[in-house]
Amino acid sequence: MPYTKELHDEIIRKSHERSLKYGIEKERVESKKILKGSEISLNIKKNQELIRIATPFIKNLYDILKGSGFLIILTDKDGCILYIIGDKNVMYAAEELNMIVGAYMDEKSIGTNAMGTAIKEDLPIQISAKEHFINAYHRWTCSAAPIHDNNGNIIGTLNLTGHSHEVHPHTLGLAVAAVMSIENQLKIESVQKELLKSYLFTNTIMNSISYGVLAVDIEGIIQNCNTTACRMLKRNENGILYKPVKNMISNWNNIIKHIKLGKKYENEEVIFKDIGKFSLSVNPIKDEEGNLVGLVLVMNEIQRILNLVNKYTAMRARYTFDDYIYKCDSMKRIISFAKDIADSPSTVLIQGESGTGKEILAQSIHNHSLRAEKPFVAVNCGAIPKNLIESELFGYEYGAFTGAKKGGRPGKFELANGGTLFLDEIGEMPLDMQVNLLRVLQEGYITRVGGSKIIPVNVRIIAATNKDLKEEINKGTFREDLYYRLIVIPITIPPLRERREDIKVIIEHFLKTKAKKLNKPIPNISENLMNKIMNYDWPGNIRELENFIENVVNLGGNTTFNIENKFDIKYMNNIRNRSYYKGVNNHENINSNGNINNNGSINSKNINSNGNINYDENINSENINSENINSENINSENINSENMNNEDINNKDINNKDINNIGKCYYIKNVNTDDIYLCNLEELEKRAIYAVLKKYKWNISKSAKILGISRNTLYLKMKRYCIENTG
Repeated sequence: MPYTKELHDEIIRKSHERSLKYGIEKERVESKKILKGSEISLNIKKNQELIRIATPFIKNLYDILKGSGFLIILTDKDGCILYIIGDKNVMYAAEELNMIVGAYMDEKSIGTNAMGTAIKEDLPIQISAKEHFINAYHRWTCSAAPIHDNNGNIIGTLNLTGHSHEVHPHTLGLAVAAVMSIENQLKIESVQKELLKSYLFTNTIMNSISYGVLAVDIEGIIQNCNTTACRMLKRNENGILYKPVKNMISNWNNIIKHIKLGKKYENEEVIFKDIGKFSLSVNPIKDEEGNLVGLVLVMNEIQRILNLVNKYTAMRARYTFDDYIYKCDSMKRIISFAKDIADSPSTVLIQGESGTGKEILAQSIHNHSLRAEKPFVAVNCGAIPKNLIESELFGYEYGAFTGAKKGGRPGKFELANGGTLFLDEIGEMPLDMQVNLLRVLQEGYITRVGGSKIIPVNVRIIAATNKDLKEEINKGTFREDLYYRLIVIPITIPPLRERREDIKVIIEHFLKTKAKKLNKPIPNISENLMNKIMNYDWPGNIRELENFIENVVNLGGNTTFNIENKFDIKYMNNIRNRSYYKGVNNHENINSNGNINNNGSINSKNINSNGNINYDENINSENINSENINSENINSENINSENMNNEDINNKDINNKDINNIGKCYYIKNVNTDDIYLCNLEELEKRAIYAVLKKYKWNISKSAKILGISRNTLYLKMKRYCIENTG
């Protein structure tokens, strides 16, 4: 709407009506509201940003008007005077009317005037002589314009006041021009603030990220960097900025050529001169037309990447010594000893039967050491195929073999760098790999398969085995020099049968955890079952006991497991091989009660003149005694399938106890085979695996094929059921 005289007159008329309504007297000479003392200071502080920005423009305007009888007034959004400057005579006249800093010039305080009406109407206005409401201002001509912020809100006014007889329309134009300059400066400063804020945000983000960032121009000159890049490159900003990046990266020309061809350059291993190897990604910066104007280089420490891999691939130790459940003195001594040696970098060899908790002890040692925050990488030497174990441990370079990934792949030693490498089932490691492992332990570095570069590694080795490594040395399947390198700190975990006082506390623990896992109540175990548990030898140790308790919790206190001690070749061979069982060598030492002694023979009345076993009488504990069993009376010729027939052997004549009293497994023809299946499915699976392995002379590939499972699965099941080739 154009500003016309009619509109102007209408604005003045309405303003006068408001002044009357506000109770302003015509004879009033000063504002109804004037701030004093600290009130002025507070208001000045509140509007200091407006004063700071407007003051230079006001002074420039006054330099133009100086000597022409004008004064210039700056008010806040409520019309309170913040700043005033002008010729002395005009300033003196204004002071007589208390037009001073702190005086309110709004319509409610002084009636119609340019400043108050400009705020009320939100437009520039010139009010002269009698257009003012109070008589005292009739001498003035006031030209005022409202000042807006970036959101269009009024934050103040700028006013030019002079004598009424010197009124000129251009005076209002000067006020409006000055206000426009002030508002532009407000916008500029707002933009600068936003830019500064963006810079600070960007800078903070850049400096808070854990990888190095370099920004370079098209000529390869570094224009910006973050603090992480400075730390990684071991230089301050002055040593990096405005320097050619090719002075740090020898193959920079190849990288820039790669980018210009539109190819990606991501996570490539690059050597920075005199510093080391980093993973580098390079991203192009392009203008609106798609022209390459610069590059952003993102640097990552190789070890940091390996740590992330370990973190998100469960390569962390989760068990501590607090997870061990025990009461016996032997375990107390072992735990105390393990804590004492936890910080030592020396190699540890943990020995013990399957299921005794060797890996838990290894993890606990790691978590108790200074390496606790570093990786814990476990490798099962018996589960990795022989042709893959070298690349698994040492990694490989691109092109090392068919299917090798681009860029290669780090091995377990690199992944464990700074932490602990746990070599489980070390006794299963192939001889040729034992040589390589020995070299790493001696030299402290590795070389990837297909590579020639030496990679230093700082790894603490903890090895574990359920085999007698000295016996393996005698067999020629384990290197003696590696054995002595591993056994710097030996720890032997006793089997559960040697720490029976721990069984009850372990049972209590597993009852609670399994009940919680299965969302079932903790069952009551009968006295009869508890006696069986306490008397059972637990050949599978804690692992077997854990699975047994889970079975009990599932069945509400009952079990499908058979936990009566049985004699089998594998179990007795294990016992024979332990140093804590002396004098147990062969089946000559087993009497009819399943006990072990040195004198025994089968009662001669059950052996006929041909040296064959007479089955006229059933074989039972009464027919077998400790006086008559000896190895001279029994041989492979005396016992054969011809001497056994359906009439002689039946379910009544042979029971588990009687069969188990024989120190060797024989296949007996025409025994009722239904009894073979009278066991739980787990036991049946164990029997099937053992039978197939024995049938095919422990050939893993053939056995796995017959069983319909993979080689790895077969290895895992053999470990689970403690099945070993006992020769």
